[in-house]
Amino acid sequence: MYKETINIAFSASEQYLQYVPVVIYSLCKNNIGNNLNFHIFHSLDKKIKFVEFRYKKIFKDFNNAKFNFYHLNKSIYSNLPLKKGWSVELWGRWKVLDILAGEEDRVLILGVDTLIKKDIYKFYSQDLSGIFFAACPDTFISNSKGKDWKGNEYLRKYNVAPEGYINADVVLVNLSETYGKISFSDFLSSYFKINSSCLDQDVINFCYRDKLKLCDDFKYNFFPNTPFFTKYQNLKFYNEASIIQFTGSVNKPWNIFKHNWGNFIGVKEWWILAEEIGITYHSLLFDKFTRKIMRFFKKIKAYIKSLFI
Repeated sequence: MYKETINIAFSASEQYLQYVPVVIYSLCKNNIGNNLNFHIFHSLDKKIKFVEFRYKKIFKDFNNAKFNFYHLNKSIYSNLPLKKGWSVELWGRWKVLDILAGEEDRVLILGVDTLIKKDIYKFYSQDLSGIFFAACPDTFISNSKGKDWKGNEYLRKYNVAPEGYINADVVLVNLSETYGKISFSDFLSSYFKINSSCLDQDVINFCYRDKLKLCDDFKYNFFPNTPFFTKYQNLKFYNEASIIQFTGSVNKPWNIFKHNWGNFIGVKEWWILAEEIGITYHSLLFDKFTRKIMRFFKKIKAYIKSLFI
């Protein structure tokens, strides 16, 4: 008999949906005493059937894992602010404010580059009275004091200390409080008012500051490969953390060649988990190569087409 229910939300493109099972597997392995409801937002059409089948096949032995898939129609969200690193799928995670509000009390939004190392129910069930969001300070911003960061002007404008600027890839949303007060549309409107550099992350940092609870980033959103600590310190904090994040494109496990795994804390562990559920290094390498080839030919096709316009 499982104790409590934990709601987890992901939002990812077709490419990143292949990495999400590793995060889910790390959750299942370290939270076996609780029901885990996974809410996955995506923009696929018919292909999602293959994704659903694959997920359910991988986790068929985890009776406490339940999957819910929600389609994001890209044509409807064509007015979303998009740029490198921020896609329709990334904005789509905030649909929890519409779809899950009124149905669930709270939900934990996780980035695809996170990894769960311990039971997270204590973090998930924390007191959120009068609070909309609970999240952790961004390790890079807090330790660099925002120096040389493009969004530094916004810290000054909204009087937010670098140590209190949160990272939005681990956010606990109190749906009981947001219900009837914030919708997805409201969230977007808040962004257009500030028009800041880190998009949805800054909506929480600058628009809902009075409804934000800061949590311990060393425990619940630790970045294990930063230059702010020695390798010994990074490893110590990594071993003690419940949630870690491979922030930055360079640190993503799937972007690191096998012979370099040992140079990054946590990457080998990520691949061990991936292998246990049938995600191999060579399969992801082949997928990456295939995507590059397809992008190349799309550019060639577009170029040739432009010559005849």
